[in-house]
Amino acid sequence: MSQQHITKLTEQYPDIIEMMSEQFDSHEFILKLAHDNQQEYIEALYEYRENPAPFRTLHAILSRALHSHRDRVEDLGTAKTNNIWMESNDCHLWRKKDVTS
Repeated sequence: MSQQHITKLTEQYPDIIEMMSEQFDSHEFILKLAHDNQQEYIEALYEYRENPAPFRTLHAILSRALHSHRDRVEDLGTAKTNNIWMESNDCHLWRKKDVTS
């Protein structure tokens, strides 16, 4: 399985983080990432087409990748929020850090 499309998406994280509100959750982040990078998102999702839960699998990977941006975001723990299917489930809450200093 190629990781090229996921890499292209994660390269966009600094720009997407900058566009987010001061506090946001992983679901909001992934929706913004997918909206602003639709072709790469679809290509990445297609890589998981044989998986019984392709959206959940891709979104878990994309959410975990936010942890590698600790210089830009602080993990506030988890909370129940609605996913893209409007189902309530746990996801991470994030706060943007001041990176201007």
